[in-house]
Amino acid sequence: MKQIKIIIYITISLIGSCLVAQPSLDSLLYRVENGNSTLIAAQNLMESRKLSARTGITPSNPEVEFGYMWGNPVELGNRIDFAVTQSFDFPTAYTTRSKLSKINLQQSELEYKATVQEILLKAHKVWINRVYMNNLESLLIERLSYANKVFEGFKRRLETGETNQLQVNQARMKVMALENEINLLQRGFSKNSAEILSLTGDQSVHIVDTIFPASRPVVFDSLLSDYKKGYLNQMYESEVEKKSKEVDVVFNQKLPKLKAGYYSESILDTKLRGIKAGITIPLWGDARAVNTAKAKLAYAESDADRYWQIEQNELFQMYEQWVYLKERVEDMETLLRASNNEVLLRKAMEAGEISLTQYFYESDFYFQNILNLFEFKKEMLLLDAELRKVYY
Repeated sequence: MKQIKIIIYITISLIGSCLVAQPSLDSLLYRVENGNSTLIAAQNLMESRKLSARTGITPSNPEVEFGYMWGNPVELGNRIDFAVTQSFDFPTAYTTRSKLSKINLQQSELEYKATVQEILLKAHKVWINRVYMNNLESLLIERLSYANKVFEGFKRRLETGETNQLQVNQARMKVMALENEINLLQRGFSKNSAEILSLTGDQSVHIVDTIFPASRPVVFDSLLSDYKKGYLNQMYESEVEKKSKEVDVVFNQKLPKLKAGYYSESILDTKLRGIKAGITIPLWGDARAVNTAKAKLAYAESDADRYWQIEQNELFQMYEQWVYLKERVEDMETLLRASNNEVLLRKAMEAGEISLTQYFYESDFYFQNILNLFEFKKEMLLLDAELRKVYY
């Protein structure tokens, strides 16, 4: 029969998968961190930005000039000019540029680490969803097994005249409904597997774990402090520091620029040797550059404050929701441990204490509560992963 084939197929799949070492969450995160295409691209981008950050902090290239001029009339002789000069910004400009370069290097690393956190969070959520679906599959298989037993029992009763075709059809419809739910769940498995392949760089990971991790305590004040030191907040604070250094850089660019070098001139038997020096007079160039840089600094400061305010509010909302779900999960686990299970319901039906309709109603109600527990656990763990992403 179709339902029996489904059970056999799923059972064989589960047994086969158990023969292979079951990958843990840590092993999945390791594969993602080392094979994810987004992280590989982000790492290459970080390296290119590091190289870019190290440019522009040294003086410009020296200049060499050579001139040869023929005299006319010839008696004037030929003139030869030769010069080697070097241009310099004001000395303090190189110090400020070097500090700005270090900030750019730090930002490139922070951005990469923040990207790693987001990708690992996605992988963690995919793993949680897979554990949830594995639990749902086990629950549906158990329900299908019970439904088949009921169906087979009513078929035998029909042969002896103890029941009617209506009740047999009712039992058969329940079997078909559960088969359809299992088939629908398989599509979810396919989507989840595709997400895993995308995250791991096409490395296949078959997750058969059905054990939800134990709930870990969350201290909101400690969590908030860790987020304050987290990569994303550091990026905003680093941007403020960067804009502050850019004000210094722009100010130093307005200071006089220096030029010095060696110069020689030869004509007939006369040779002139000496040094050449120059200085720019900062009158008109970049007149509003410093004010523009200060305005950008003010925006960066307000943007950092805005981000942290939003982050605190979002964290508090997630934390409150996590606390609510945790309490709901604990209450439901206590309730279900004290509830009648499927075996007792089936025995009551077979003894004639309850009708088939009552049995299906009570059974559905019991399993729906288990399903609700799985849902609450999944949502709690997804929030837990979101709250703890700062530790990746």
